[in-house]
Amino acid sequence: FHSTMKVLRVLLLVAIVDAQRLGQYNVDRSQISVSGFSSGGAFSTQFHVVHSGTIMGAAIFAGMPYNCFIYYGVSGCGQEPENINIARLVQDTRDFAITGDIDAVEGISRAKVYLFQGPNDFTVQEGNGPAIREYYQNFGSDIATMFTTNAGHGFPTNDYGNDCDTSSPPAINRCDYSGAFGALNHIYGGSLTDPGTAWTPNEENRADFTSNSTVVLKDACGRGRNTPSTQAITLWQKLTTL
Repeated sequence: FHSTMKVLRVLLLVAIVDAQRLGQYNVDRSQISVSGFSSGGAFSTQFHVVHSGTIMGAAIFAGMPYNCFIYYGVSGCGQEPENINIARLVQDTRDFAITGDIDAVEGISRAKVYLFQGPNDFTVQEGNGPAIREYYQNFGSDIATMFTTNAGHGFPTNDYGNDCDTSSPPAINRCDYSGAFGALNHIYGGSLTDPGTAWTPNEENRADFTSNSTVVLKDACGRGRNTPSTQAITLWQKLTTL
């Protein structure tokens, strides 16, 4: 737990340092969600639970339950999800909230959570999706799941990437299913329209942080514009497996 908090503080510092570089955008702070794949999915669970008073939703692709690593390590969580004691993780969450180490659990209860897990994923075994669902069910979160594609260890798209059942770099799989749309549609009300085709960032709406990551801002997030309150900010990064 404490190592996780150190990582979060470092990320917060990075965000503060880069705030001037990114600038300010027309984003409704009450509509901020977090998402990630693989190790990013596991981190999204951690970040959401710790900051559930601020983060209203989470999309977790091939992730792992909150605080799992403390007891089972990365390998134990990823490869043997049937051994995870969810009740213990739920109690940890309640205890941390009481002591003020994380936000109150009422935020988790209000949250919208989307979970994706591929049955052909042997990097993060398929039992992790149901395990995360069980964890969030204990708090009454609004949960949507997609566990029925034949996906391997990869982020699912409609028509781009490797074959759906593979687990190869760059971990983007062609599954005739848009994971990004499925996640955002659940988290932001269920009435979004699937664009159907990929959107490619241009030089005017991207800000590179490192050689591996870029923040991509849709044009509607432009400074000072009167745009809808909910905006999508996507982290465009090289996907890596655990």
